Amino acid sequence: VGEYYNVGIFQSLPLVFPHVMARDIADYHAAGARLFYYMHVPTSRWGPWRLNHLVMSEALWSPGFNVDSLVADYCARAFPGAAADMGAYYRSLESASANIFAVELAVGGVFGVAGNPEGRLAVRSMPLFQLAHLPYAATERAANAAPAWSEIAAGMASARASLERARLAVRDPGARARLEDDDARFTYGERTFALY
Repeated sequence: VGEYYNVGIFQSLPLVFPHVMARDIADYHAAGARLFYYMHVPTSRWGPWRLNHLVMSEALWSPGFNVDSLVADYCARAFPGAAADMGAYYRSLESASANIFAVELAVGGVFGVAGNPEGRLAVRSMPLFQLAHLPYAATERAANAAPAWSEIAAGMASARASLERARLAVRDPGARARLEDDDARFTYGERTFALY
């Protein structure tokens, strides 16, 4: 099975999918699949993607594992002194990542418009929030729909606040380097979403 947890249209954003990945890989395993990979994995500067790589390796080794326990253990080991804040960071980031495909199709500049080389965002007559799966506000979506744009923005803000609290608590040089790596990719994500 080949998956696309970091497909190119996601623009190398700081996306994490621990619960989706764990569930997907367990389902693939239950269906008989024994070989699995996912696309577009960088060789360095992983930032929050370290968590995706860890989840993938654990899910392949032990399908059906407790993903919340793995995330908590990862945060405790990777960020001593800031495990609770980093756990909150990853939960907020996972929430903000949950509707990324609709974000890229609706507000992201993924698909251009014929005759307009600047892309669809440059076409002022085109509505941005035209997908049922991505309204602007939570009050505009169906009960079972994915997060609205305003909820994604709130998730990013919450993730930033958790990351800043963790920065104050981390003393270990290795943990600080991992935190700075997360912050670099996360800052890129914040700026991309601000552009959108």
